[in-house]
Amino acid sequence: MSIIPRIAVLAAPLLVAACASSRPIPLEAGSFRNPRLADAAKNMVVLQQGDAGRPTEVIGVIDVHEPTGEHDAALRTLRERAALLGADAVLGIEFHHEGDAPADAKDKNKDIETHLSGLAVRFRPVLQDRPYEVLGQVAVEAEMEHEAEGLRALREKGSDMEADAMLDVQFHHGEGAGGKTKLTAIAIRYRK
Repeated sequence: MSIIPRIAVLAAPLLVAACASSRPIPLEAGSFRNPRLADAAKNMVVLQQGDAGRPTEVIGVIDVHEPTGEHDAALRTLRERAALLGADAVLGIEFHHEGDAPADAKDKNKDIETHLSGLAVRFRPVLQDRPYEVLGQVAVEAEMEHEAEGLRALREKGSDMEADAMLDVQFHHGEGAGGKTKLTAIAIRYRK
């Protein structure tokens, strides 16, 4: 082994350690002891329809899985996650039960999950008051519990189309075990 590869092998861990220790990122559990976040979660607007009646910007997808019968806990978790993202509302809420209990199970609800999902949004306009052309419908799929990757892929597809904005963003929860989630939107470009 020559001296250069040995230096690279020895220097790589030091470089990683130096980068990692240069700025530690604080981590907190129990963020809802913070009154601002607790109030934001408590006052979070949650709507079944996909329109809040005013302009919104999609900032994330929220998907909550709780044991069956824990509807209130699922709704509370959905609101808390949206508050952590800085959302003003969660739109297009979908409510599902998934899973099957064995036929001979004493508790038929034991393996059934409650799923609550929707789009986290901020109240602010995305669409500018300018003429535009529709570039086309965009759709992507993402693995269950990887919705952020799906949103990133949706943005990338819009970017590949040279879109200026994506309108009518919708999230569709996957069905059954292994079902993929789907995000759709309409890509537009402003006229010059």
